[in-house]
Amino acid sequence: MMMSLFTTITTALRGGCNSYSGLNGNEQPTKTPLITLSMFVSVLSIGILSFSFPMLSWLCFDYALITEQQQYWRLITAHFVHSSTEHLFWDLLTFAAAGVYLENRDRKLFIYGLISGLVTLSIYLLSPLTDIARYSGLSGILYTVICLAAWQWLREEIGFIAWLPLIAIAVKTVTEIFMQGTVFVTEGWEVFSEAHLVGAGTALFVGFYQALYSADLKPLSWISK
Repeated sequence: MMMSLFTTITTALRGGCNSYSGLNGNEQPTKTPLITLSMFVSVLSIGILSFSFPMLSWLCFDYALITEQQQYWRLITAHFVHSSTEHLFWDLLTFAAAGVYLENRDRKLFIYGLISGLVTLSIYLLSPLTDIARYSGLSGILYTVICLAAWQWLREEIGFIAWLPLIAIAVKTVTEIFMQGTVFVTEGWEVFSEAHLVGAGTALFVGFYQALYSADLKPLSWISK
């Protein structure tokens, strides 16, 4: 399992050493995905520590402990701890691929996505819109990242292939809602599909906002391709 994760991130980094053709057709240098790497190492380290320490109970989102004992750090740490090794593996694998791609293409968009995903999901978890007592995992924020990565892919590619990532995300999400379970993860806490929808909704807002108001992105120019 660890070897598979290492191979994935190494392959992505090798791809990040080259340049790519940007939206204006000019060659643009890629960046070292420092944020993705930092988060990857942090989440993996906490996952390893979980074999020896009760990291899940210490760090997960716990509504009662946050509201009654002011343990506000759980609003952040909840996204770095996972309820099972399988949960950790799939979240890290997906985050490594989507994170490296998006951070290389547009680091500002990547940062906006991470912060917005964290804030909106935290607000939702504390709101009366849900009665969830405990939550953990990177998948809520991850949905913001993969949807923004799919949005970036859509802007750079043409034809049916440009829509494939978004279609795949939509199919997976709808399938899990009807299954009331996950496609890949079979261990750990029950899936909280609402977090995925919040993450996707956040990505939709961030993506359209940047496309409309960022001058250097030539808003919606991809439509005419």
